[in-house]
Amino acid sequence: MKTKDCAKTTVSERIRLIIDEKFEKSITDFAKATGINRTTVSNILHPKLNKEGEMKEVAPTLETMQRIIECREINIDADWLMTG
Repeated sequence: MKTKDCAKTTVSERIRLIIDEKFEKSITDFAKATGINRTTVSNILHPKLNKEGEMKEVAPTLETMQRIIECREINIDADWLMTG
């Protein structure tokens, strides 16, 4: 991964980094490689407006995180994905 200050990034931003760098920005290819539904990936990457009118990030489930960590095409450190 590029040396962006990952300690200041969210899980969603780190997932975006993976997609950009390992899948040439293709959400579809990332979804296929991990077995995660493309809509789920899109929801994680794009914050939603909540009832108060604030942008709210959708956190990935533990199953989603596990699929990313276990994907051989990605080959990343679990601690980095979860904490930066």
